[in-house]
Amino acid sequence: MEKNKQLKEINVKVIDSKIAKKFTIENHYMKTFPVPKVCFGVFYNKLLRGVITFGLSPSTKQKVKKIVPNINDNEFIEMQRMNLSDVLGHNAESFVLGKVYSLFKKNTKIKLLITH
Repeated sequence: MEKNKQLKEINVKVIDSKIAKKFTIENHYMKTFPVPKVCFGVFYNKLLRGVITFGLSPSTKQKVKKIVPNINDNEFIEMQRMNLSDVLGHNAESFVLGKVYSLFKKNTKIKLLITH
């Protein structure tokens, strides 16, 4: 498979939840928006082309504690929604999640991200 050259042009940054909600409701197949703790915008050519939200569901803590019993409550978070435009090309999901992981590592105490 040919390398996706568009990946170099993708930027990921924290965005306001109101912007994330509008994009998600308009573009995600579920048409719902759980209450997030943090929202990331995925920008390509300076246009919003995707949103990823993270938060905690009622069962998140229970799932995490089964795997990592000694983890603190502020050290984990769960991906709630991921919606990327097809214009980003192949492997965009993996590339964007890598950027998100780096942002969490650099700016928070999060040690565990649950993704689906």
